[in-house]
Amino acid sequence: MKGIIIYKSKYGSTKQYAEWLKEETEFELYNITEFNNNLNNYDIIILAGSIHAGSFSLKGFLLDNWTIISKKVTALMATSGASNNVVINNIIEKSLPSKVYNKIKIFPVGGQYLLKSMSFIDRNIIKIVAFFAKTPEIKKGMLTEKEDLHKKNLNEIKVFIVNAMNPH
Repeated sequence: MKGIIIYKSKYGSTKQYAEWLKEETEFELYNITEFNNNLNNYDIIILAGSIHAGSFSLKGFLLDNWTIISKKVTALMATSGASNNVVINNIIEKSLPSKVYNKIKIFPVGGQYLLKSMSFIDRNIIKIVAFFAKTPEIKKGMLTEKEDLHKKNLNEIKVFIVNAMNPH
């Protein structure tokens, strides 16, 4: 089976995970800005993106290509500063049509949430939103930096790929 990893990375975590996954799978790897191939040429499609402002960064690409993607084995690999996989799944579920969400497999893999590395605009948006947070816990969570970028976070998606390539 032929596979592809398409990624979109803003601060580098998603790119790192996509490169690690390519090493493990030997799938073709493309930054979304460089991808111009035909998705029909692949059996397994991995879309690697981040969660920003309550949405998956490759949502537009996923929906624009849904006619083809819906016929493939597809997984979303989602990086996020959120430490709770349930939260990440809920964000993706709310941002996608149910027919899309129910057909794909989602793998939250952690990431980095480093205010000092963010753009001036992103950093200040977070500070403004945190100022209006409903609870001190939410505010603290928004302003607490996190580093969770580890190769072991790919274990579940690697098992998914192996099972997809070797159906019983």
